[in-house]
Amino acid sequence: MPTKERPGSAVAVTAAAPDSTEILAAGVVGAGGEEPVPARISGRIRQLFFAESEYVHRGQLLVKLYTRNYVLAPHDGFLGPRLVSEGQEISPATRITTISRLHHLVVTIKLPRQRWGSIGVGDSVSVWVADRPTRVVTGVVSVVPAVPEDNFPVEIALTLRAPFRIGEQALVRLQNIPPTPAPAPSLTTDAK
Repeated sequence: MPTKERPGSAVAVTAAAPDSTEILAAGVVGAGGEEPVPARISGRIRQLFFAESEYVHRGQLLVKLYTRNYVLAPHDGFLGPRLVSEGQEISPATRITTISRLHHLVVTIKLPRQRWGSIGVGDSVSVWVADRPTRVVTGVVSVVPAVPEDNFPVEIALTLRAPFRIGEQALVRLQNIPPTPAPAPSLTTDAK
């Protein structure tokens, strides 16, 4: 049974020759972290005014109640899944949805340890989704860990206008990325 990746979660490298200068990696489109959107009021939901993965602006109408009260977007960002439905009774603590902390899309990939040091923040990459391989956009490496680790995560920032939706499987091409050479073994001599 296929597993569904969480938006922004990383997927391992799909193709890279040991001495290649091109890497093809896969990841999932996300929005860089999320926080809950609580109702903060009580009542019965009359109508929902948002869709999953929609980008909203602060103050945008999300939910209208029968009591003529409203739930508004707390800040700009991408919305998560609907956690409520029309006709549902809600309380101030009810989570309506989630909203991204960042105002841009991200794709997180994982690269093998030997590529650490050969990619840096600010590097440009090509990104597309499998369903629309001709819609290629340029992304920018925004996060690389300071300490190398096996299959280290790399975050790619995309613009708001990238033609992708949160949760889509994305492919990332990093070009002209030489592998970091393994350190040469140290030679010791017994000098007497």
